[in-house]
Formats: sequence, structure tokens, C-alpha cells
Amino acid sequence: MRAGILGLFVAIPLVAAGAGPSDPHASDGVASSEGYCEFVRGVAKAESAILVAPALIGSVGAINSGTVTQGIPVGEPVLRITLGAEYDGVHLYQGMALRRKAEAECRRYLALSDLQALLRAGADLGSAAALRAREEVLAQAVPQAEAILAKVAEEVASGRSTIEELNAVRSRVDSLLSSLSETQVDILRVSRLPKTRGDSLPAILEAYREADDEVERISGSLRRAEAWGLTVRAGWDKIFTVEQKIPVFALLSVSFNLGSIWQGEGNRQAREGRSRWLGEDVMGADERISELVATLQAVRRDERFRHAQTLTLLADLDQQARAVEVMESSAIRRYRDYLWFERTNARATSAFLSSHLEALDAFLGPRE
Repeated sequence: MRAGILGLFVAIPLVAAGAGPSDPHASDGVASSEGYCEFVRGVAKAESAILVAPALIGSVGAINSGTVTQGIPVGEPVLRITLGAEYDGVHLYQGMALRRKAEAECRRYLALSDLQALLRAGADLGSAAALRAREEVLAQAVPQAEAILAKVAEEVASGRSTIEELNAVRSRVDSLLSSLSETQVDILRVSRLPKTRGDSLPAILEAYREADDEVERISGSLRRAEAWGLTVRAGWDKIFTVEQKIPVFALLSVSFNLGSIWQGEGNRQAREGRSRWLGEDVMGADERISELVATLQAVRRDERFRHAQTLTLLADLDQQARAVEVMESSAIRRYRDYLWFERTNARATSAFLSSHLEALDAFLGPRE
């Protein structure tokens, strides 16, 4: 019987220890690198270790033995030793809830980090891929631009072109190279911005709100658990010189604080109030994200208009290029080279705007 009781005390905390949320990074073998998450998990682990484990109890003393005469015990004091363990079922619940709360706090922190990363990016949000698209167009055009410059320089040397034409082409080539260099600098700059784990702004914001609500919900359940008591005690109880057939004891204690009847309204008020507070806080994530969304929506509207204009211009330049493709003269060749530089700039702009609009649509959600 004693072995069965002690086995129960050992089994319950072991099951509880394995019932906590697993590390989301454990499946791929990569340890969590977020310091805050490691902190809250460590604190919850330390606090729950005490709550989910049984406690050893013991007492040594002397009690009177013998018969009772007129309410006065008669007999010699005898030694009594009690050894055993106790387990609190409410503490088990609280320990597991603390671990769930730590995971919710971790998710809230990660979502808040993503929101802060978006705020730091500001108008540069989603521009990394767009800048690389523009860089690709410009980089591919450099060899052709240098070939055009070399051809005009050769014609100047042979007297078939003027130095003014050479300077004009050189200016266009320098402008193309300068644009490529500026784009590469911008790519380096935006690459240093913090990355987000979410794919869209609405999803990240919703993850933050859900995690924050989960933290408050679990906090409320922990407050409710304080009203309950559920303790099991069992062990060995020996009174010396007194014959005991089975010197063991087992006791179940249950308690309930009547204040819990009115506690639910307070928890509901706290949960709803926190939700409103997040939206009302002028320095909170909701307010700052609202400002960012308004800025990005304005950028998206402007770039959508610019993209439409750029596509119209590019279509016109392509049509002109096809019209002069079969013509042969020095004037036509110079005009064809001019069209090539203009088309290159338009293609680079179109590539940037198309990619940036796609990224903005992904972060902001459906178009307004």
C-alpha cells in the first residue's frame, strides 16, 4: 500500500513535467536564440518545478497514552513519528499554467519584435526584393551600354561622329552606372534592417493580439485557482508502545474560497480592459502600426499610379524601337541608342515598382 501511494506521488509530477509546451525550435534541431523567450521559459520552469513536485513532510513529538479520566489523559507520554508526502493538485494546475503562460509571453514578444521591425523599416518595408529586381535589370544592361559607348568612341576616332555625341552617350552610361551603384547601396542599407517572421502585417498584428490575450486569460485562470485547495497527504505514522495494525495514514483535503464567486467579473473586466488599452495607448503597437499602415497605403497608391505610367511609357518606347529597328543611318542609330537607354531605365523602374507593390500587397493585405 505504501509503495502504491508513493508511486502515485512520483508519477504525477513526472507526467506534469512532460505535459508542458515543447520548444518550437526543437523539431528542426535549432535551439531558440531569443533571449527573452529563454528567460521567461527558465523562470516558468524554475517556479513550476516547485509547484508540480510533491513535498515531503515529517514530525516528531510526544503524545499522552492510556485512558482518559474525567477529561484528563492518564498515562505516560510516548514517542510519535510521522513521515510521508503531500501533493497539491491546485499547484499542479498552476505549474502547468505557468509554462503555458511563458509560451504565450514568448509568442507575444516575438510578434512585438516583428512589429518593431516593421516600424524600423518604415517606408522601406518590402523594398529589398524590389531593389534587387532593379539591380538585376541595370546590371544586365551595363555590358550593352559599354558596347554602345565603345562604338561611338570608335566612330569619333574615325570622324563619323562628333565629340558632343560621345559626351552625351558617356553621360547616359555614367547615369546608368550611378543608378546601379545607388541601388546596391540601398540594398546594403535595407539588408541591415531587422527581419520579420510573419508574411503579412495583419497576420503579425493578429498574432500579437492573440498572444497578449492568451497571457491575460491564463493570468485570470491562475487567479481563479487561488480560491481552491486540493491536497493529498499520505505516509507512515508510528506511535511507539501503542499497537497499530497498519501504521499508515492517507488524507484528502479540499477547500474553496467563496470570494471566487465574484472573481469572474473582475477577470472579465481585466481582460476586456487590457484589450481596449492596447488600442488606446498612443505609444503602443496598435497606434504606431496604424500610422505605418497609413504611410504604406499612401506609398502603395502613389507607386501603383507610377507603375501604370511607367508601363505606358515602356510600351511607347518599345513601339518606337520596333519602328526604327530596320532603318539604317547615323541619325537613326543615335536615336535607337537613346531609346535603348530610356527603355532600360523604364524597365528598371517597372521591375522595382512591380516587386515593391507585390510586397506591399502581401504585408498590407487586400488592396483598399
